[in-house]
Amino acid sequence: MPAPVARVIKEFCDEAQDTGGMKYGAWMQREKETRRLTAELINAPAAEDIAFLKNTSEGISLLATGYDWQPGQNIVLLAGEFPSTRLAWQPLHNRGIEVREIEVSATDPESDLLTAMDEQTRILVVSAVHWETGLKLDLERLGRACSENSVIFCVDAMQWLGAMRLDVQKCQVDFLACSGHKWLMAPEGIAITFVSDDLREKLALQQHGWRMFDRPFNFSKRERDPATSARRYEAGSPNTIGIFGLHAALTMAQQESAAAIETAVLDNTAFLTNQLIDVDGVELLSPTDPARQSGIVLFKLASRNAMQIYDVFKSSHIVCAQRAGGIRLSPHFYTPREQLEITVSEIFKLI
Repeated sequence: MPAPVARVIKEFCDEAQDTGGMKYGAWMQREKETRRLTAELINAPAAEDIAFLKNTSEGISLLATGYDWQPGQNIVLLAGEFPSTRLAWQPLHNRGIEVREIEVSATDPESDLLTAMDEQTRILVVSAVHWETGLKLDLERLGRACSENSVIFCVDAMQWLGAMRLDVQKCQVDFLACSGHKWLMAPEGIAITFVSDDLREKLALQQHGWRMFDRPFNFSKRERDPATSARRYEAGSPNTIGIFGLHAALTMAQQESAAAIETAVLDNTAFLTNQLIDVDGVELLSPTDPARQSGIVLFKLASRNAMQIYDVFKSSHIVCAQRAGGIRLSPHFYTPREQLEITVSEIFKLI
């Protein structure tokens, strides 16, 4: 967590301790500003398209449970998706909905996904960047095909947003979900959910609460219609601490500039890839084609298993994760080149 984010959260907690809810109006204004910053981050048409939910899982579940499914329809998604992207669709089997999990090639995954779609496909679900290999999809190509075939385009942006720029209008995304605690560097428990204006008309509400209305503080009115904006999916009291943290993270990213962050992230990936690609005993499992690269580098060693490498890295204070039988490195824009050089040196020692 960046220092500015931690500082803002601490200041909020101190304020809440000292004055309780006396500054609730200012908190709501910060929420409004955060919604605007979020819309700017993904180039959403309006701040009204943004809902603040708990996490990616809740966002995708909103779509899976809210859509008006009919027997015989199907969903297409990548095989090997992270559980939050995959599990929400599994109960639909019991309603006669086919869930097609598609194995894709590393060279043209879009073609594999689009070939799997037919006239009964209602939703295409993808992780913009694969959580293990770092494979980056061509969202513009997929979004264009979905638009042409009246298919809802759902994107899990967890491993993309905050590392690289994403334009939901250019990519014709209908639904996007992304927790704040990965590349966005916000706290856990707050997530960005984008729901297009057209799609909001098609999703039944699965949760209900006082804050989902345009005038939520009109407590005496018994019969009210849900907000037309994406706030209709925010049933109860907001995660104000999380919103303050997200606001600080988005403000910091804006100051750094999204373009500069993307360049730094991809430069880090290119450096690690170039250092490891032709080394005997090292197997790169992440893409080597720059057009497919993201912020993730995944590798294996012939001489060591993933647990052994992980233990060595942990003792050397090198942060990594075990994924797909290998080691996943995910340096952000702030990671100094010297740390990457040390990591490469430690890998060479293990060969």
